[in-house]
Amino acid sequence: MTTRQTSIDEDDFQAFVDGHLPPEKRRAVMAYLAGRPDEAERMDQYRTLSEALHLGYDEVLYEPLPKRLQVEHYRRSSW
Repeated sequence: MTTRQTSIDEDDFQAFVDGHLPPEKRRAVMAYLAGRPDEAERMDQYRTLSEALHLGYDEVLYEPLPKRLQVEHYRRSSW
């Protein structure tokens, strides 16, 4: 019987924390972290940071863009 080795990189960690990994890759990351407590702690810190950022900024995520930041504003302006 052979075991397949799955490589885990920083992109996988970020997607894991954000909940964007497919189930098979998620299981691979979880297995990887199970044997590496320092990395698991780092992922917990990433998750904590992500949650804090969402708490602080999600309410403005869908606010309309101010006119001064819209491309059309500059197209109509004469320089």
